Amino acid sequence: MAVNTDRRVSRDVIVTRGGERHTLSSPKGLLAHSVELNGKEIVLRKDAAVPVLRGVRTQAGRVVLPAASVTFLSFTDAGNANCR
Repeated sequence: MAVNTDRRVSRDVIVTRGGERHTLSSPKGLLAHSVELNGKEIVLRKDAAVPVLRGVRTQAGRVVLPAASVTFLSFTDAGNANCR
């Protein structure tokens, strides 16, 4: 998990392997009534259920953390024994 607490400036992190990214943010600011996942607004389905929250593939290298965002990065081949 990577949190960018700066409300105005994006930040970068470098990852050494590819994986999957889930970034929660809101271009309307921290007090907005909506949130985006990977740049797309999350909208409840007609039955009020939360939609499937899909990540996006991320290559090794630079990952941009938008201002005032939370990013979850997962790596299937990280070798963490606690994740088996």
